[in-house]
Amino acid sequence: MLCTYNRADLLGRALESLVRQETQGEFRFEVVVVDDGSTDGTQATLQKIAKDCQVPIRCLRGEGRGIAAARNTGVTATSGEWIAFFDDDQVADPNWLKELLACAVQTGAEVVGGSVRLHLSDEEVRKIAPICRPMLGETKGGRKLGKCFRKTFPGSGNMLVRAPVFQAAGQFDESLTRGGSDTEFGARLRQAGLEAWFTPKAIVRHHVPAYRLKESYLFWRSLLVGDNFAWRDFKEWGLARTMIACLARIAQASLINFPLMLWAYISGNRAEVIGRKCLLFRAWGYLRESLYLVSPRLFPQETYFSQLTMRRERNAFAGSSKSTDSRNPSK
Repeated sequence: MLCTYNRADLLGRALESLVRQETQGEFRFEVVVVDDGSTDGTQATLQKIAKDCQVPIRCLRGEGRGIAAARNTGVTATSGEWIAFFDDDQVADPNWLKELLACAVQTGAEVVGGSVRLHLSDEEVRKIAPICRPMLGETKGGRKLGKCFRKTFPGSGNMLVRAPVFQAAGQFDESLTRGGSDTEFGARLRQAGLEAWFTPKAIVRHHVPAYRLKESYLFWRSLLVGDNFAWRDFKEWGLARTMIACLARIAQASLINFPLMLWAYISGNRAEVIGRKCLLFRAWGYLRESLYLVSPRLFPQETYFSQLTMRRERNAFAGSSKSTDSRNPSK
């Protein structure tokens, strides 16, 4: 399943990689696309690819309520035993779907994640601090088949879920307009006792536009990640433990990351400076969300939160005014 909004230029490549998936006759699949109110050439792209495609492509129209609602629209409309989640700015390797399913069969897992690599040259990847790569889409699942843990639980860009799981654990939380609905979904799965497995053989490559390599974007994204982590911890741990984690993050930022950032400045390691700054911004995002959870009345964050909606990325960093829609805070 693929959800999209105003990415006709990338959608074509994503769909072409999906319809070319190798099955070796072992299974059948359809591609479900949820268009969450696009105003560009998305519909024309869908019609062009679906017209002569051997793989069924089912196109659904979302209501412009965000990525979580769009995913739920797709989940509700599907009738298959498994649902594989994929993003519109990715390209899948030909064996991606087959490897996800093979992992599920081999392990008996009801949730499986795969490897997400940055669609950049090796040289370009090396220039990016390891701290920043996950914010650009890279996963840290490892090089071997294995169980996923809290920090490596699969995200919606590369995840296979057995359909009955949504009946047991519920669908994506549509109230999370600042992203993190897949992170919160993973927390609920863990609370329900469901294990997830990772396979490095199920590979997708994540498109990285130039603006996402800029410091301003990375710092904004770090705030958003910190905000999402605080909400995830609150839902999974409760307020008291989340505040303890918040104090630990602030201590780490003050005693470790800030001094290391200064040292990176002195030594001229620009990538490390940016990486450590990102960790500082992440801690700040975690703190602000935590304070809001303690008392929304004493620590109102409306203006701050409005800057973290996912759709803001398109306007503030990509410079695409037509991609901005206050009704639709999705990716």
